[in-house]
Amino acid sequence: MTVDEIALAADIGKGTVYLHFDSKEEIGIAIIRNYKQNVLAEQIRVAGDTSLSAYERLKQVITLPIAGAHAKAYESPMVIDLINAVRPQITKSITDLMDRELTEIVGIIVAGNESGEMHVANPVETARQMKILSMAYMPGSNVCPMVTDPVQSVTETVELIYQGLR
Repeated sequence: MTVDEIALAADIGKGTVYLHFDSKEEIGIAIIRNYKQNVLAEQIRVAGDTSLSAYERLKQVITLPIAGAHAKAYESPMVIDLINAVRPQITKSITDLMDRELTEIVGIIVAGNESGEMHVANPVETARQMKILSMAYMPGSNVCPMVTDPVQSVTETVELIYQGLR
């Protein structure tokens, strides 16, 4: 991945890249963090939409990051290179955002329990496991080459899990 590609992906001029970042890895992490912040804002909106069933909110909150990441990867294939280049640092750099996402998933499950739509003994662990499973469908994972449509596959996975939560 070149600085030109990074500047293009970040929508900034090449000349300003190193004024703000010390390395290409730092730039990659900033791009991924920005993407995750945007997705999280949408996840929070969906999670709070009580006009939707708990299942529909859960499905959308879980599939949003997968669908968005695959759309970005389709739009710019270098996204996979970016993810692979900074994979070891990704989790550490977005832990706070992932924790907030889990909080939203837990909230949906608790609401599903309260409405009688779900019967989950441990919402926190269930949310954590759902998130772990869904991460397998992110671009660049080992699972993606095994499925034709990762977004459809994660949707089907959520459906299977939901059947067990009812």
